[in-house]
Amino acid sequence: MSEDVIEFTRKKPFKKIKNIGESAFGKTILLRDETIDEDFVCKKYSPFSAKLKEEYYKNFKDEIKLLHMLYHKNVVRIFNYYLNFRT
Repeated sequence: MSEDVIEFTRKKPFKKIKNIGESAFGKTILLRDETIDEDFVCKKYSPFSAKLKEEYYKNFKDEIKLLHMLYHKNVVRIFNYYLNFRT
């Protein structure tokens, strides 16, 4: 059985509202989708320690996958993610 891959080539513009913070994994910013009038948070993988970049990436990826499956009113909801890490 072969898997078909669907790639979305249309880029969606988001307006950067402000920087929210930084963690060991990277930077977090607040974005606005003016088309649907909603705010979103984006976390970009950019660890402080280049030495532990690969190890942190595994943890970062595991966290994203778990949060993507989880739905709870007190936990940040992940609607979509894009993994593009190169060592």
